[in-house]
Amino acid sequence: GKEEVTKTHQACGTCGKTKPPSEFNRKSPRADGLQEVCRDCHRASSRAHYARNRERHVRVTAMREDAGRSLGS
Repeated sequence: GKEEVTKTHQACGTCGKTKPPSEFNRKSPRADGLQEVCRDCHRASSRAHYARNRERHVRVTAMREDAGRSLGS
């Protein structure tokens, strides 16, 4: 099985700040089981991506909902 790697702190790949593991989301394929970007940076990146692609996101979500309704009928 996988070895459990216990770290007391990790540096964020985006902001470079050293933070405890609780400040990072999980990513099971990595040896330490944590993402390389802290939650704050990940949240900021996700929100910026959504803001840049809002129209596409709304369109895709609407199509998905319409498809779900037609399957349920």
